[in-house]
Amino acid sequence: MGAMMPRAAGRGRPVQASRRATAPAGGGRRFFAPIGVPAPGGMLRELAAVGDDLSRMKRAFAGLDYSQVETPANPSVAEIRDMLGVQLDQSRLGHADALVLYFSGHGTVVGGDHYLCARGFARDDVATTGIKTRDLIELVVRRRSRPGRLWLILDCCQAGGVIEEGVLATIAATGADAFMLAAAGSWDSTQDGMFSRAFCAAVREITRAGQGLSGSLDALTQDINRRCSRGLRAIQATVSRARFDLLDAPR
Repeated sequence: MGAMMPRAAGRGRPVQASRRATAPAGGGRRFFAPIGVPAPGGMLRELAAVGDDLSRMKRAFAGLDYSQVETPANPSVAEIRDMLGVQLDQSRLGHADALVLYFSGHGTVVGGDHYLCARGFARDDVATTGIKTRDLIELVVRRRSRPGRLWLILDCCQAGGVIEEGVLATIAATGADAFMLAAAGSWDSTQDGMFSRAFCAAVREITRAGQGLSGSLDALTQDINRRCSRGLRAIQATVSRARFDLLDAPR
């Protein structure tokens, strides 16, 4: 296998230039964990499209042969942490397995850190009523039972704030391969429902075209951006020792 490769694309800045390594895609199980917080509180407006976001994404990943992880509706910070911990341990995920973690809701950057706004969110207590996105990633990759491949999809404002060198280095140190897709840049807002529609349309286009593994995630990001309007641009980052196969259609 080639060396670990952190890479940022789209509007994200390059983290480290390296040659893309290739290796046969492994088998293993695939799981999709959708988290939606339409009504966090804390003076944040309700997001009417979160339910539709979750439904679209569930259908898209079911079509790619992903098993759905049961997640609570409009969860609190504690419910998100508990759900992931229990599901990861019970599933006994290993190196051959893949997990797609999707979040739809409000996101914000505070003190240089990106937070996901859970139920009960309060702006004056973001550290306990929001979940730091970096901590969410570490909850998955820094445990005994963890997937070898992680795909984090953030459908929220300022999502690009999580894509930075420290996070990529943390993932790289665990030996996991990861792909992060953010619906907006570090200081950009999203439009309710736009990203999930663009994502699902792009996945259909790529799988219909039989594009294959090489470059499919780059093509996905480009296609999403082509479909989005009002200046919204998704950005991506990859930490990988091997090519990803997360968009493969079922065999």
